[in-house]
Amino acid sequence: MMYRPPRHLEPNGNARHRSPHIHRGEDSSARDWPLLTLALTTLVICFITGGSSARTGLGVSLAELLSLPLMAFAFWRIRKGQRMARSRAALIAAAAIALLPLLQLLPLPESLWLLAPARASLREDLALFGIHDLSLRWSLAPEETERNFYLMLPALALFLVPLALRRKALPMLLWWPVGLALFTLLLAFVQLGMPQESFVNPFPEYEPSLSGVFANKNHQACALAIGLVLALARMIAVFQKPAAYPWKHAAQWLCVLLVAALVLVLPLVKSRAGLLVAMVACGALLMASGPLSPPRWKASRAARASALLAVAVLAVGIWGSFAWMQSEVETGKADDRWSTITATLRLGLDNAPFGSGFGSFVPMFEQATEGSLMRSGYINNAHNDYAQWWFEGGVPAIATLLLALSVLIVSVRRLLQQPETSASRRTGIAAACALLVLLLHSTVDYPLRTPALMAMAGLLAGLVVATSLPAQAGSRTDPRTKSGTT
Repeated sequence: MMYRPPRHLEPNGNARHRSPHIHRGEDSSARDWPLLTLALTTLVICFITGGSSARTGLGVSLAELLSLPLMAFAFWRIRKGQRMARSRAALIAAAAIALLPLLQLLPLPESLWLLAPARASLREDLALFGIHDLSLRWSLAPEETERNFYLMLPALALFLVPLALRRKALPMLLWWPVGLALFTLLLAFVQLGMPQESFVNPFPEYEPSLSGVFANKNHQACALAIGLVLALARMIAVFQKPAAYPWKHAAQWLCVLLVAALVLVLPLVKSRAGLLVAMVACGALLMASGPLSPPRWKASRAARASALLAVAVLAVGIWGSFAWMQSEVETGKADDRWSTITATLRLGLDNAPFGSGFGSFVPMFEQATEGSLMRSGYINNAHNDYAQWWFEGGVPAIATLLLALSVLIVSVRRLLQQPETSASRRTGIAAACALLVLLLHSTVDYPLRTPALMAMAGLLAGLVVATSLPAQAGSRTDPRTKSGTT
């Protein structure tokens, strides 16, 4: 009988050199559950306690504290797995977002501080009252700017989590926003049957509605739209690769029921913007990864019929958005919203190039407009996150925003270049379409100003980047990954 050397020996009898990447790479056998548990705990606390743009409370503070060990743990895993080089651009963008409010706490030379016309006028006004000793900081509201830094910590920590996990653990993260969307939906139905001052209503000053954990029905619709997009993505994956799921029929029915429930309930929230962005994101998902993708559309008559149906639904949604805008014009609400956005952009020019400081919107806007655009005596945000970033952060904030969007665009481009059967591609495209809901909704509202949706955005952005990264050289690759069955 021919002698066969052990598998760990070379044919010449010498010990085979084992690559260190086998134990340190992204496909190592190290368990991910401690990081997943800490991340899920942080996300749940952010979600159930951070549904208001007021951003205060014990739950929000607890989430901020938990984000510190989560961030350290995730960063340690990234370094241990030797993923720093592959995710350098994404880490630089995240660091820039985190450092921007800290930079606003630093003092500025008087010559730079007076570059903004609004600051020169402010100094003249204060001099009339005998106030000459000013703290020439970048931010005009340093306490609020510091608070904004703490508020961003959970989202930044959750962004690092997908970068620190093994690839086969990433699809699991898509179920987290779906579960949270179902939770806030069930809570909303319970609230309808309870008194206004009931403990299940986190905002007893408002009458019970389908808002769930949120104070704003538009933010509830945004969370449900994210859940709908991700549930639809899971349904597509189950029907395209049923053999990959042990209970394929049960999984198919579960996904269909989730999608149907969210589709039926979303219009009841009465958020027309939320419904419209959900339709656009679902259409993008179907075109990128579903039966309406160009290769399938060309090869299948049923796919072409489905594409026509999707176009018809999208046309109805666009028609409904124009009808919504027309109704707001007739009632004067559109004028108020547009006036607020244009005033914010104009005030951003007055405070350029450094901005007024994160968290300074309310007092600065109220002072500059002299209360002429106040709704019910108070306005909390600009109803356009991009305009408010320009107002509060100036040129550095816009540059940071463009850097972050560039990283996401490059990541999506890499995902589209992966094979359609790739599990990483399906996961990343689903996360990108869900993130599209937040980015589009931010043009007419302020979803990213709530801790709940900000934390969800961080997790989704991390998924987009992590799934687009190339596999680490020298690491073991699961052969099922190539066929998309993971």
